[in-house]
Amino acid sequence: MANAAKPRLTLTDPQQKSLRLAGLLQVLAAALWAVQALAIAAIIGGWASGGTGRTLLWAGVFLAIALLRAALDHRAGRWTYAVADAVIHAQRQTLLARETRLLRGDLSSAEIAAMAAQTPTNHRML
Repeated sequence: MANAAKPRLTLTDPQQKSLRLAGLLQVLAAALWAVQALAIAAIIGGWASGGTGRTLLWAGVFLAIALLRAALDHRAGRWTYAVADAVIHAQRQTLLARETRLLRGDLSSAEIAAMAAQTPTNHRML
């Protein structure tokens, strides 16, 4: 069994592009933590020095960066989910086509219908 060939998944160009963009968005979102750390340091420095003017500004910066990070993570997650959903759908259709061609005696019509009825959620790639 160790010599058995592992099945390979083939991604379309739009799927590969979506995954690359999702990866870049996740890297960008992760890199923004440094700006948030700077904002926290400035907030703590403002509290220590007794000033409130810049402390509120830095708190706004922190909140804005947090919202931006959440939006970037959300978009990247949608793209990766859409690609995964499309790949699962394609694999399911391949399996369904193979099983219906074989028409094995141990495969019930309910099992075939269940596989056929499972449709992917309709997410846009981009």
